[in-house]
Amino acid sequence: MTDLKETNDQDQDLDLKEILLVLFDCRRLIVAVTGTFIIGTLIYAMSLPNLYLSESLVVAMNDSGASNRASASVGSLVKMTTGIQLQSAGSMSTGEVAVATVKSRDFLNHLISNFEFVLPNIIAFRKFDVKTQSSVLDSKMYDEKTKQWISGKLTYLEVYPQYRGMVTADYDMSAGVIYLAVEHESPVFAYNFLNLIIQEINSLRRERDLAESKKALDYLYKESGSGNIKAIEDTLSSMITSQLNTQMMATIKPDYLIRPFDKPFIPLQKSGPFRSIIMIIGTLLGLILSSTFVIALYLSTGKKITI
Repeated sequence: MTDLKETNDQDQDLDLKEILLVLFDCRRLIVAVTGTFIIGTLIYAMSLPNLYLSESLVVAMNDSGASNRASASVGSLVKMTTGIQLQSAGSMSTGEVAVATVKSRDFLNHLISNFEFVLPNIIAFRKFDVKTQSSVLDSKMYDEKTKQWISGKLTYLEVYPQYRGMVTADYDMSAGVIYLAVEHESPVFAYNFLNLIIQEINSLRRERDLAESKKALDYLYKESGSGNIKAIEDTLSSMITSQLNTQMMATIKPDYLIRPFDKPFIPLQKSGPFRSIIMIIGTLLGLILSSTFVIALYLSTGKKITI
């Protein structure tokens, strides 16, 4: 039994030595293949444009409490007038609403439709001019002077995958903090676009709440003068006060839905690509593939490739 074990150990040593000898004999091929991978990886890595990341941390200004209280008041009013109890539906928090808005196709459509600098910088961007700190666009796709698309304007649905690839929105529910970021080849556009996103999240929510509040007030004022019993009148009065408060806050607060406490900035350092890592991966890949090929060929045919 001991002799058999020693024989197996010797065979394993011989196999390992044999493999190392094969690799040594074919070293020129391995070096050539690995060198080709290094050159190819270098060309690829250098062809990748620099990316810049503008980030911001924002806090949700209002939670769903006010909405829930308003829903509860409506439910009470309906119960008193009809005898029917409405079940309270769960609602999203302000932070969840903000993040869902940023990730939505409708929000992208709003940005593209109302701000003409957005779409060209996503689709027709060619390079960033450091001297002028501005974007250089592809003239074959977009004419900057006439603001016309040469090859046809893409729809927001076609642009959406690229938009989601460059925009990040995450919500930490426990802390109530939203992380927003835009990564782009132009640090200036990344900054401007992130500012625009924050601005329009607030603007859209403000406009929606003002419109809904106006409709609610029109209805409540009408009901309050129809000679209802005192309990209903008190509820109506409370609801009118709540809607007036909504209109006041929407009018006077610029940061209506979310407020940055770590504002967007123009990034000075690139966020990617990590060319050194790409080079290491390319070198290792070339070394492993060439070594594996040499060993596999020798084990299957007994031949060594030398150059």
